[in-house]
Amino acid sequence: MPATNGNGHCAIPPLPNTREIIDIQNFIGGHWQLTDEAAMLTRKSPVTNKPICRLPRSTAAELSAAIDAAKHAFPAWSSKFISHRA
Repeated sequence: MPATNGNGHCAIPPLPNTREIIDIQNFIGGHWQLTDEAAMLTRKSPVTNKPICRLPRSTAAELSAAIDAAKHAFPAWSSKFISHRA
C-alpha cells in the first residue's frame, strides 16, 4: 500500500533519483485496491531510463467500479467548500 500523508491521501512519491520503485494502486470507493502482480506496468524515468514506479493495468471492471464510486461520492464532495475538497 502506498504511503499516505495522514489524511488518506497518497503521499508525494520519492524523487526519480531515489532507488526505490513505487507501487501505485487504485484508490476506489475509499479503499486501496490490490492488483495482480502480472497486471502491473513499469514506468521508467525519461532521464535515467531506470524504473521509477509500477502501476496497475486496470481492468474494465475496476474502471467501472471507480466511475460508480465517483458518481456516488460526487454530491457530498461537491457540496464542500473548495478548501475542504483536497
